Amino acid sequence: MNNIMRFLLLSVLVFLLVSITGCGKKEINSEPKVFFGNALQLKPYNLPSLMNPSKLCYELWLVKFDFTVDDDSNAIRVVEDELSLGKFYWNRDAYEFFDLESNPMSDVFPTPGERNIYDFNVIMITVEPLADDGVRSNNGLIFYEITDPILPIHGQFDFFNRAAYDVVLEYDPPSGYSKNEISAGYVLKTYSDDGEPDSDPYSGLWFHGIKRGGTHFVMSQTLHMPLMKKNANFVYEGWVMTDSFPRPLSTGKFRNPNVQDWDNSHGGTYWYPNVPGEDFLNNLPSGFPSTIDLVGEGTVYITIEPYPDPEPDQMFPFVLFEGSLPEEPGNFDHIDFDMGNRYDRLPSFDAVVLTR
Repeated sequence: MNNIMRFLLLSVLVFLLVSITGCGKKEINSEPKVFFGNALQLKPYNLPSLMNPSKLCYELWLVKFDFTVDDDSNAIRVVEDELSLGKFYWNRDAYEFFDLESNPMSDVFPTPGERNIYDFNVIMITVEPLADDGVRSNNGLIFYEITDPILPIHGQFDFFNRAAYDVVLEYDPPSGYSKNEISAGYVLKTYSDDGEPDSDPYSGLWFHGIKRGGTHFVMSQTLHMPLMKKNANFVYEGWVMTDSFPRPLSTGKFRNPNVQDWDNSHGGTYWYPNVPGEDFLNNLPSGFPSTIDLVGEGTVYITIEPYPDPEPDQMFPFVLFEGSLPEEPGNFDHIDFDMGNRYDRLPSFDAVVLTR
């Protein structure tokens, strides 16, 4: 074989080797995939109706949060950007959105200026006053954190996520706490009736328990729930409703479940325990019986209320706990009553990102 033939054969072998080793090799694209969407289709679940003439409405937000820590290593949530997708009324029975003039509206919320939804990391529903002031109320507990653009979007009411840390302050107990461990209970006692609690035994309702302490019965804590921050636009409120009431009657608003609430204006002058609750003896609202009897067909609630509250006489339908009143009179001196945990019935939503 001469040199020319050897050269040609070697060239063919080299060509074949390059072709074989290069076959199937994919070009590596170092550019990350860019996700884009400029509209959000919203599907609420368990979201209570807010309709005209309510002084409150809902608002849909996109928020970009970042997290840092302070000098004491406490987590701090910082708002880098936020965008309102609009205020709306909602009719749960009809499963329909309405604008603030009560006109039916679409379930698709476009972003102003065709902003990209994926430039934000939280989708949030808040409770807002009707006035369009462009300010997001600090009550964003119905939300979804965008951690992966591919995952389905399911937002929910969530006390127990760091994204709620600017609304709720801390949990009790501080570790291992979950939605299934929040609890509430109450007693029927009238403490403030001039030192004679037996004269109106069924006119007071207080959120504490009773347990035996040695030879005596003592108060025990029954409200195990997060503390609301001072700058939060949500508070707790106790309510009681009976067949003889024209509407639910408030026992008082509170942020801290372990101290007195903000209003004991219906009680006597004697003494109040340092827990939320009320004695219904004086200064009762118009339309209520002159003597309050909390035995019979009735219900006790603890709700989550907007704050400031433009409708203070109306119970907001975010019910956290619910329990029944005792149906028959009895000696309740050493008895407390549990309330049902309704956390799983609080609002949630699904959403779909669209490009329009």
